[in-house]
Amino acid sequence: MGIFFLAFGIPILVASLNIHPLTLRYDDAGPFQGLSAPEQQALLLAAGDAGVSYSLEAQVEYTMQPPVYVVYELGSFYQNYRRYVRSYDPTLMHDGLREGGPLPVSACLPFQYADGAADANAPFQGAINPCGQIAHSLFNDTFALSLSAAQGSSGQALALDQSDLAWPSDSDRLYGPVPAENFNDDPASRGGGTISTVLNQAQAWMVWQRPGGKPNVQKPYAQINEVLPAGSWIRLSVTARYDTYAWQGQKSVTVTTNSWMGGRNLFLGVVYVAAGGVAWLAGLALFLAHDLNLAKRRRYADLGELSWVKNAAKMDFQGRTSTERLRGESGVPISALAGSKN
Repeated sequence: MGIFFLAFGIPILVASLNIHPLTLRYDDAGPFQGLSAPEQQALLLAAGDAGVSYSLEAQVEYTMQPPVYVVYELGSFYQNYRRYVRSYDPTLMHDGLREGGPLPVSACLPFQYADGAADANAPFQGAINPCGQIAHSLFNDTFALSLSAAQGSSGQALALDQSDLAWPSDSDRLYGPVPAENFNDDPASRGGGTISTVLNQAQAWMVWQRPGGKPNVQKPYAQINEVLPAGSWIRLSVTARYDTYAWQGQKSVTVTTNSWMGGRNLFLGVVYVAAGGVAWLAGLALFLAHDLNLAKRRRYADLGELSWVKNAAKMDFQGRTSTERLRGESGVPISALAGSKN
């Protein structure tokens, strides 16, 4: 068992240790640095749909071979909240809106209709597609990355490939080639970004539509198909529009690679190695105790260790031990009596 655990754990642990992600937290950087959460929120909201643009830099410590992944993370977002994850209409996202057809389900409340309620004079009665809280809160910060040999230099822009972010099953089966209708049209009241293409081609939206299972939500943003050499500098240019300051959530971008086990995750490898180590230590302890006679054990074929012989030896009858009584009354040694129970 120990060999099995170590044979799995060591390769998994080595694969994870060979991944060196580069993380840049940006919600408290640039013009937001040093401000309180209400001040940061006021600055973001004042910028409107144009957003707040700034940049930050970090050095690449280890060479990253392509494909290199750009991932954004929202801290303390809790996207797995039950009311939130149920707030969508799968039929409309696949078939689209049509006159006389089905309208958004009640699970999409309060984001069923553009004006809050059905409007008989509006196309499709003002129904929203995609409706619901998940789609309404679509992440809308945007990023650009460049690579330079020295800190502070302009560097060369990195091409960000966003053509293959979502699961193929999502674009093929869950969502149809239907346009978004009445979706986040008002920058002042919308919860997040917009959709400029048909739903089954909106990669960023399809990724967002799959809720994360942890408090900190991580989503793929793009892929870089270039080598990032060790010692080079990455400049992250941000246009911030997404408001996480209301709940003091964090925003960050991670540039990372993957292994055959996926992203960096030490937990599984450590558990396997620890279990293998414990199994080996237990085996070693049993070996030392048994084969090296470090633990007291009875002799082989020792009839005196039989339970009924031990019980008889403990009895005291007429001032004599059971051994004396058995010898005196029967004249037969105890070893001869051991073959049958009393």
